[in-house]
Amino acid sequence: MIVKEKELAREILAKTKVKAEQVDEKTCPWSGGEYRPHWRVTVWYQGHKRTFDFWNNLENKQPSKELLLDCLLGDALAYKDALNIDEFSAEFGYTKITQAITAYEGCYRTYRKLSSLFQVSDEVLYEMANLVRELA
Repeated sequence: MIVKEKELAREILAKTKVKAEQVDEKTCPWSGGEYRPHWRVTVWYQGHKRTFDFWNNLENKQPSKELLLDCLLGDALAYKDALNIDEFSAEFGYTKITQAITAYEGCYRTYRKLSSLFQVSDEVLYEMANLVRELA
């Protein structure tokens, strides 16, 4: 079954379009007040789209499709992998609960958006993450 999921993940990634536009520079909500370039990322798949905020680009250059999908899928699956907010906080080293909650909720929203866009099992999302990580 893993082969089938991997093939489906490849097909989805090939049909997925991604666009990033830097909209401003502002405080990154999960970083504890760090000021960064703020990008608006739009992901299209089969006539549907979802929009995300993106701050992980410290080099301030146009991020690639692979980097964007790697970060978005990574965030979504970080939520999925955590059993609860305490485990999430420990995994990512948050010491302030407000920062942990903000990040956790952001990862949850990303998971919901990607799940509703691609409408595949979590296993396929994991395969997609593995494939883009190899390319990013």
